[in-house]
Amino acid sequence: LVTFSPPTTTGQILTYQWQKDSGSGYNIIQDGISSDFLINAAAIADNGDKYRVRITFDRKNGSSCVETSDPGTLSVVVVDATTLSGDLDICEGESSILTAAGCNGIVTWSTTETGETITVSPTTNTTYTAVCAVGVCSKSATNSLAVNVRPGIVTGSISVFNAAYCFGDSAVLTAIGCNSGVLWSNSETANSLIVKGVEANTYSMRCTENGCSSS
Repeated sequence: LVTFSPPTTTGQILTYQWQKDSGSGYNIIQDGISSDFLINAAAIADNGDKYRVRITFDRKNGSSCVETSDPGTLSVVVVDATTLSGDLDICEGESSILTAAGCNGIVTWSTTETGETITVSPTTNTTYTAVCAVGVCSKSATNSLAVNVRPGIVTGSISVFNAAYCFGDSAVLTAIGCNSGVLWSNSETANSLIVKGVEANTYSMRCTENGCSSS
């Protein structure tokens, strides 16, 4: 919504005649007693149009006079559509990189951060929005991002059978306390790990579930 208002004047006003020049001369667009002229939805095609008002005053002697204002130029600012993207499914303790594409101005996120890309580390399910601003004009992004945070995974422990063994023997490592999967430091995923060798080795494991792992 754009409002053009007449300059401050004194005296008794009879009429306001608003005129518009789109490049081929001024044409009457509103004539009457309404002092303001409203544009409900300015289009890019209106950019650069000039507006002026001719005010008719009552001289109190049976005659009138007309004064014409200086023109005002309409500047139409275009705010391009902005689309948000990012990793929407993360494990507890992880981060997600959110990106805003298409903005031709400054992006401000619902976190109050600015920039095309931000890194977030929510602890609960969180929805993120953004606004693209060009000067005093702004437009919300076409979509929002709902980041789902998967709950933390229980930390298991390792039970060791035959930790010190003779040549030709083996040791058995068993993961305890995991509710779902297991991932060993040697990339094995079985619940129990049989190890052999002539050198001492250190093993660790993590519990895994729904794509997440314990610390």
